[in-house]
Amino acid sequence: MGRTAGIWPYVCLVPALAAFMVLEIVPALGTSIFSFTDYTGLPHAAINWVGLQNYHDLLTGGQTFLVRALQVTAIFSLLVTVIQNGVAVLIAWLLNSRWRGQISVRALVFLPVVLGATVNGLTWYVMFNPLSGPVTLVLASQADALSLFLALWAAVPPLFYRAHSLCDLSELVSL
Repeated sequence: MGRTAGIWPYVCLVPALAAFMVLEIVPALGTSIFSFTDYTGLPHAAINWVGLQNYHDLLTGGQTFLVRALQVTAIFSLLVTVIQNGVAVLIAWLLNSRWRGQISVRALVFLPVVLGATVNGLTWYVMFNPLSGPVTLVLASQADALSLFLALWAAVPPLFYRAHSLCDLSELVSL
């Protein structure tokens, strides 16, 4: 028994493929093309085609600044990885071991989770405070406009249904 999906799976892939092309492939091709030039990024600077010279200089160590930058990047990446994983293992051990300060460590680790939700809730509470919140003050200063908007908004559904019933095909034919 075969599938009868037809062309729809391909149609659904088009937006994702278009985004991938625009956000990934085109910049990668542009970067590849720039790697064969002496582009510096400075405004009004001439761009000359140098071919494989940049790659030759990179592999032979002709550009000590680039080699130094790659060394610093490698050292930074290794140190950050080792330190972050070491601290993560230490925190996991502290959370799961039986010792006197275990509850304090768990509270400190869980504090950022609770703090974000608390700050978010308090911010919305202050914004919509019925006595002195900024939203309340703005709405109170615009009371006439707001009451007009609410009256118009309440009139929209009946108008929509009336217009919808007027557009019935049988009524149009009889007109």
